[in-house]
Formats: sequence, structure tokens, C-alpha cells
Amino acid sequence: MAVDLGDLETDTYDFAANPALIEAHIRKIRYADAIPIVLGDDDSVPIPVFAAFADSGPITVVQVDAHIA
Repeated sequence: MAVDLGDLETDTYDFAANPALIEAHIRKIRYADAIPIVLGDDDSVPIPVFAAFADSGPITVVQVDAHIA
């Protein structure tokens, strides 16, 4: 079963707080024994996503890049 949790509301005025917010939400998903699938956004998102897996074993990353060059 797949569940779409929608967009994570981040704070456009407090950019420095967003990584901790992203990491916390990914951890909540993991601790619910679910597998998070993260799609979209900019290059700052993968770092807190990976941080949420710091206490686990290897992870698999599938990257699809829309850039031509």
C-alpha cells in the first residue's frame, strides 16, 4: 500500500530551519515502519533526508535528473 503524504510545508522565511524539519518528518515515516519516497525540490533536500537514515544500514538512491547538460 502506498500513501501520499502531500507536500511538506517548509518556511520560506526561515530557510535554516527547514533541514531539521525535513529530517524529523522522514524519521517519523521511518519509525512508522514505512519507506519514504521523496520526489522533487531543490538540491538542499537530499542532505536532511540522508541524515534521517544515519542510524540505519545502507540505503538505495535512485536519482532522475531533468537537466539536459
